[in-house]
Order: sequence, then structure tokens, then C-alpha cells
Amino acid sequence: MTPRNWLPRLYQRFRSFWDRAVPAAGLALLLWAVAEATGTFPSEWRLFFAGALFLIGVGWPAVAYVTFTFLVAVPLYRISIYMAAIVLAVLILSSHWAMRHLGATVLTLAAPAFLPWHLEASLPFLAGLWWGEVGGALVGGLAAVWLKLLAGMAHQPLDLVRLSGWTPTGEPIVSRFSAYNSLQTLVELFGPFAHTSRLLLFHVLQVLLWAAVGYGVGWLARRTWSDRWRGWSPVLSVAPSAAALGLGYIILPRLLNLSEKVIIFLPRTLVAGLSASWLVAAMAREFYLYLRRPLRRPPPRRAPAPARPTGPPAVEWEPTRRPRPASDTDEDVIMLEID
Repeated sequence: MTPRNWLPRLYQRFRSFWDRAVPAAGLALLLWAVAEATGTFPSEWRLFFAGALFLIGVGWPAVAYVTFTFLVAVPLYRISIYMAAIVLAVLILSSHWAMRHLGATVLTLAAPAFLPWHLEASLPFLAGLWWGEVGGALVGGLAAVWLKLLAGMAHQPLDLVRLSGWTPTGEPIVSRFSAYNSLQTLVELFGPFAHTSRLLLFHVLQVLLWAAVGYGVGWLARRTWSDRWRGWSPVLSVAPSAAALGLGYIILPRLLNLSEKVIIFLPRTLVAGLSASWLVAAMAREFYLYLRRPLRRPPPRRAPAPARPTGPPAVEWEPTRRPRPASDTDEDVIMLEID
């Protein structure tokens, strides 16, 4: 085993384990983060539940999703019983799709973790590279909706550009929603979207922009997938979509005359965030392709040559062939001819 091949060989030998371990670890980290943000469980129980969820996810991914759904209801109940009911309804109604695509589900739910690093734009890029056009569109659109909902719950601006760099915390959300009834909870969840009709249209277009970018990345990744451009496929498929996302960020507010209400960051900050997201997505895809590359089998070992004898060459005995005597039938034929 050469030093360059040990990592792909390790992945391909235990591929089923690694493909289950990554989403299982994502579910465990999500549960731990939600419990810590709300202060629900003691630290020992958080580690226990996270470890148990990881082990269940490695063995039975569908059971792990069901376990995560009911365990995460406890921290959400600390915020509000109505919030817990809404989230449980969403997780249960989407369980058929989520169990079959656990990796995409974990990436969508983990979208707030990308905000502090200015890497939220990498979500539609990664989804398009991994799961193609439909997966990229679904993950991109749902991640944008989830980020906007979380920002509205914390009284933050809903613009995805202004959210870049924000670190979500659970204290403002718990303090706000703990005293609301069911109607107030719904108003606080969806009210920030409907200040004006133009703002609502702006948020809808931003969500559709993320979905379109995820679809475009998946489409380009499939078109540039050939032997000639195999190594450059992630870069070529992400770069045009990153440029389109940046142009959409700048054009949408001006198209709807919202430049005075939606503050766009400095262009270099926007370009830096999109470039970092593009590089992260391309490098992650390249690393995945490196793990799945075909390995060269070692050449078969040749059998050792037989040892040469040291003594004089052996003389092979061959029996001498005697001439076959003429049969009686041959003599009879000759005699007939003489007669």
C-alpha cells in the first residue's frame, strides 16, 4: 500500500460505514448544539445522547432520524410548546424524504453553522455537486428559508447578505418565544417576511435564487463530467454559479427599489465570501473524488523459477520403435496380383 493510496483504500474498504458515519455525526452535533443553546440537558447527558445518536445512525440511519426528531423536541419545548409542535410537524411530514436523503437533511439543518465563517453560500454549491440538480435546488431553497426564519426569530435582518458573519445564539429566542401563545408564535415567525409586499417578494426571490444556483451547479457538474475535464469539474461548475449568485445579491435590491432598506456589504466583502464558499465547495468535492478514485491493483506475483540442477544432465531414455511386420492380409493382396 503506497502512501498516496492508503486513504482512498481505507474509505473504499469501509465505504458503507463512512457514508453512514458522516450524517450520523452531523445529527449528533445538531442535537448537542440545540441542547447547549437552550440549556436543556446537563453536559454529561448531552454527550451521552449525542454519542448514542451517532451509534444508532451508523447502524440504522432511519431510526437515528426518528430518535433525533423526538430528542430535539425537548430543547424546543423549553423555548415554547408551540415552537416544539411546529418543528415536530415539519420533521415528521418530511420524514419520508429526509430518511432517504439523510446527508442532504443534515446539511440543510446545519446551515446556521456556516454563517459565522461567511460560508453560507457554499450550501447550494455543495448540494449541487453532491446531489445534482434536484438535490441542489431543494437544499439551496430550504436552507435559505431556514436561515431567514432563524434570523426573524432572533430579530436579525432577513437579508442573506447581511446575515453573513452572524453567530446565532439561543438566549434571545428563548426569552422572546417563551411567553407567546400559539397565535403570537405564528405572527413572530412569519411576520418579519410581510412588512411590505416588495420585501416579501425580495425574500421569495432570494430563496428562488439559492434554489436556482443549486440547480445550476448540479447541471454544470453533470455537463462537465468527462475524462478531459474530470479534475476541473467542481471548479468549472461552481464558478459561473458563484458569479450569478453575486450578481443576484446586487441586482435584486435595486430591481425592487429596496436599496435604502436592504444594505449591501462592500463588494470586496461579498466577493471574499463567495470566493471562500466556492473554494470550500470545490475542495470538498475534489477530496470526495480523491477518496473514490479507482485504485491500481498490485501486479500479480510471479512463481519462482525452478532451480537448475548442479550435476550432469540426465539422459532421457526413449524406447526404440521396431518396424511393424507386414500382416498376412498384405501378403494375400500381393499373391492375388501375381495370379
